[in-house]
Amino acid sequence: MSSNYHILCMNHDPAIVVDGGWTQPAVAITEARQHANEQLRHHQNCDLLVGRYSYPLIEVCCPGGEHNGVSHSQPEWVDADWLRLLYAAYRSQGREPEPAVARAVQHLARGCWGVGRVHRLRVELGIEDGGQP
Repeated sequence: MSSNYHILCMNHDPAIVVDGGWTQPAVAITEARQHANEQLRHHQNCDLLVGRYSYPLIEVCCPGGEHNGVSHSQPEWVDADWLRLLYAAYRSQGREPEPAVARAVQHLARGCWGVGRVHRLRVELGIEDGGQP
């Protein structure tokens, strides 16, 4: 099964697909890091991720760099199903989550997959309720 890679702008709520059509993840990651594509010129200061689609979205990549007080140099991929579970964990925060879930969410919130980013991905992840986490 082949995949396509699209850039997601996280400065919108919900996130929007800015551009797409790459068949190689490295090219899409380079575009997201360098904002090199003509259609990305309006997103110079935006938080950009790369989505891997085999319709539906199956993985999301943080291309690396500085964001939300986090810095990493290598791209970091995460499975879309994991992000759906993480969204549910964030949603359960106000409802007495299991201690292990609360600890895992707390750690992730300080990294690439904080509550804001995950919430903005809700439409691409196919989460229809749109409620606040």
